[in-house]
Amino acid sequence: MRRLILEFFTIAAIALLALPAVAGAAVGYSKQQILEEARILAQMAGLSHSNTNELVRNLETALNSPEFSEATQFQSVQGIFVFHVAEGNVISRQMSGEGLLSFRPMGTVERIYLRSRSSGVPATGGRLWGVGLVIGLQDRSDLGGGYSSDMRPAVAIDEAIHDQALVATYKTDEAQNAHQIFMVLPANGMASRFAGSKLIITPPRTGIIPFER
Repeated sequence: MRRLILEFFTIAAIALLALPAVAGAAVGYSKQQILEEARILAQMAGLSHSNTNELVRNLETALNSPEFSEATQFQSVQGIFVFHVAEGNVISRQMSGEGLLSFRPMGTVERIYLRSRSSGVPATGGRLWGVGLVIGLQDRSDLGGGYSSDMRPAVAIDEAIHDQALVATYKTDEAQNAHQIFMVLPANGMASRFAGSKLIITPPRTGIIPFER
């Protein structure tokens, strides 16, 4: 009898090991991998050594924040992009720019385009660099379109390295393709004007997405 029970559990264990992984349970980036990938993308984008170090330092501060822990409580980071945006004139109040995006586990780098509306009076000619983390995306083809934030951006503080970073979480406007964009920005005035507003992300494949005023 014991032998039959042992054989039963052995067969059951083998069957469980043979089951395919659950769809959507893709392995994401670890914190260390996020930092390493962001540094590579920043260098590819042409950032100086000092600006790259500042960007990665801000990112490290954000990764240790309660806001990031909350955003990744049930989902993992599937994509990373390093981007820059520039402010337009006082009339349009539009910020626009582009970035380099890397997806795990593909390892390829793509160019994406970003736009948002300034939430304050823009300083014409201003330029901003930041990092975006794509969280909970099941299909990379679903990335893009409109994103909104229902929370004010927060300031993440790392007392150990005396650094601050502005963080904001955006959710896609399409409920059937639910995922989040966790933005990490320097803690300055331009970043505050950029964060918390409507965000448009345009992958190269889709052309220009009209911005709703």
